[in-house]
Amino acid sequence: MLNQLILTNFKSYLRTNINFRPLTVMSGLNSAGKSTVIQSLLLLRQSYYCQSDMSRLLINGDYVDLGSGREILNDSADINLIGIGINGIEWQYHVPVNNDESDVLKLHKIISKDQSYSEQELFSDNNFEIISAERVSPSLLYSSKSRSQLGTHGEYAYSYLNEKSSDSVPQVVRRTYTHDNVFDNTLRAQVNAWMDVIAPGTSIRVQNIPQTHNVQPRILAQSGADFSPVNSGFGITYALPVILAMLKGSGKLILLENPEVHIHPRGQRMLGELIARSVASGAQVILETHSDHILNGIRLAVKHNILDKDQVGLNYVEQKFVSESEDENDKEIEFSNRILQSVVDVIYMADDGSLDHWPKGFFDEWNYALRELMRP
Repeated sequence: MLNQLILTNFKSYLRTNINFRPLTVMSGLNSAGKSTVIQSLLLLRQSYYCQSDMSRLLINGDYVDLGSGREILNDSADINLIGIGINGIEWQYHVPVNNDESDVLKLHKIISKDQSYSEQELFSDNNFEIISAERVSPSLLYSSKSRSQLGTHGEYAYSYLNEKSSDSVPQVVRRTYTHDNVFDNTLRAQVNAWMDVIAPGTSIRVQNIPQTHNVQPRILAQSGADFSPVNSGFGITYALPVILAMLKGSGKLILLENPEVHIHPRGQRMLGELIARSVASGAQVILETHSDHILNGIRLAVKHNILDKDQVGLNYVEQKFVSESEDENDKEIEFSNRILQSVVDVIYMADDGSLDHWPKGFFDEWNYALRELMRP
């Protein structure tokens, strides 16, 4: 399991430690720094994936494109080093001062407090899944190439469903299919059971196209009619890789960006419950979201004893002016000596799903709007 992330001079973080739980939620305003957390893990992943070690940091690749070393070096860094650490190991990379366009950074040194940690625990294909916010659009056909992963953009989701349709899923993530009250533990049946929340009365069928490397998905309506995904809106195609990742997530590290995209409020809440159930089945999920409905689905899962409160970590990221001194709370420090950095506020959840505090900007817009509506 991934327990801790250390970021040094990386983008908007000067020096930050983030503790991970089985379910870690990152939230905050746009450009606050929450995406940077997932990006840092993807940088390590693509660097290891291309060269089987961490001798170089590849800034641009299959998982993430971040430009050059100069662009990801914190503006207030006093040395040209970027550090990314996980579980007690920090890799520090040198940013060349005479080459602003360099997108491959050489390893400067490794700082390690835990020699027992294996890089493969994070970077193995069998243990890793990333579902980005930019997912593939509805299409007539999709690639049928056999993959163990769903694809960064969910591009192999339909093919994965076709190939693994008879696989069983853990009991904790199963849902009764409401059409005929059948309790079926196959992947195909459980995808349709959860999809029924997103688009009531619909199910998915996928078939191979002979003599091609493509599959053709069809969306089946309750009336018996069937449609191509291009005639069924974005919600089903966007939700499918999220549902698949959660149903087959046991034992994996899953990076999940904005699962709520193109999903209606109740569907978002139920996805929050599914995410919690996946974590209860043994997945570790690092989730970035703007959705209070996703959050409430997780809170309800804790209240209903699907997931323990200590398995959930809530983090609100915002940019603040902080002191360059060791005592960031020193009120006497001149404002000119403060620097704008991303700061993480940790929020704790109780057994009933309540939170110990609500930072300003943390899913509070409905409260502000309601107060305004109630004014005479």
